[in-house]
Amino acid sequence: MPPGETDAEPAPVEGPAFNGCTSPDGVRASGTWDDPIAAIPPFSDRADTAIAASTVDSYTCAPDVDESGPEVVYQLHVAADAHLVATLEEADGVDVDLHLLDDQGCVSRANTLLEQDVAAGDYTLVVDSYVDGEVFSGAYTLTVEAWPDDTWARVHLGDGLEWRHLRSVRGALGSQTIDVLAADLAAWDAAPLQHAGCERVDDVARAHAGRAGINGGFFDGSCNSLDVVRHDGVTSATTALRDRARVVAWDDGGPPGTSWVVRDEDPTAYANAVGSFPSLVTEGAVVLDPFEDTSFTNARHPRTALGTDAEGRLLLATADGRTDHGAGLSLAEWAALLVEAGAVDAVNLDGGGSTTMFLDGCGPNGIVNHPSDAGGPRPVADAIYLMGL
Repeated sequence: MPPGETDAEPAPVEGPAFNGCTSPDGVRASGTWDDPIAAIPPFSDRADTAIAASTVDSYTCAPDVDESGPEVVYQLHVAADAHLVATLEEADGVDVDLHLLDDQGCVSRANTLLEQDVAAGDYTLVVDSYVDGEVFSGAYTLTVEAWPDDTWARVHLGDGLEWRHLRSVRGALGSQTIDVLAADLAAWDAAPLQHAGCERVDDVARAHAGRAGINGGFFDGSCNSLDVVRHDGVTSATTALRDRARVVAWDDGGPPGTSWVVRDEDPTAYANAVGSFPSLVTEGAVVLDPFEDTSFTNARHPRTALGTDAEGRLLLATADGRTDHGAGLSLAEWAALLVEAGAVDAVNLDGGGSTTMFLDGCGPNGIVNHPSDAGGPRPVADAIYLMGL
């Protein structure tokens, strides 16, 4: 057994403990066996094994693999039985491995992606440097998630911002992964931005120092937006797909509201507005308006939505589909889950390969959903971003 006990308390710190997802300004432990970094999922960290100590040479999960390079140690607390996912992004030329330990020894190991069903409790997670003639130590980014099944987990991300996550294995719905951000617009600037052509949500978010973002409405093959995009009083696109569409709209400081517009109408009543097709939720009830009996409506696809809740917060939501993480949803199923998540009003945005949620520091490259395209998030014409005031 490596040094240190998995149930040992981390060294006392003043103020909140560091977490690159939920408290990036917190106090970070040194990452040694005697002073492990406290990791409560969802968790992320950027670190470098090259400046760490080398204590453990191998693990019982793979005793013949030389892990004698330096390692960084995390004390992982899992609050409830969950599916644990730990992901490494390595710098060029770096080869570090993941090792999950409990008080009996090594539970599991992996190179860059470790997935394991775990019981509630405390574990040690070690990022150790592989050795094969040379030591492949260096910089990495670690993200850790541990979501319980069929439970709406709620994560506080700072004043006025909450992340709601559902990993569902319910019989009729099959496997589903839903992410919802609830933002108080008194604390956050919600910015619908027209892209310069088609761009990835995560790239634009980082360029604008955005905390979060989701893809916007539909667009054509030339990356022209086909739904309402209005930001700070300037309308860059109006609805072109249908004769009427519902928009979610707000002035700076909120709260958001909804209204209906007709084709080519400029929604000037609010400073910011986003529209798409169809309307999903009205006054807390599932109402597909207009309803069209098509595969777009009835088949299961990845989905994106924008809405409001009873507290007057803006809701940004995605549902995975076409991957192992989600079967996708019909529009009626999507609307019902949005109501379950707290939506009072909601409209559907572009889905399929466009469905993307960015949350800085909280997933691989900040992407917390699982885009269905093999190449990752699809470049889109517009998106909605959350910026700090």
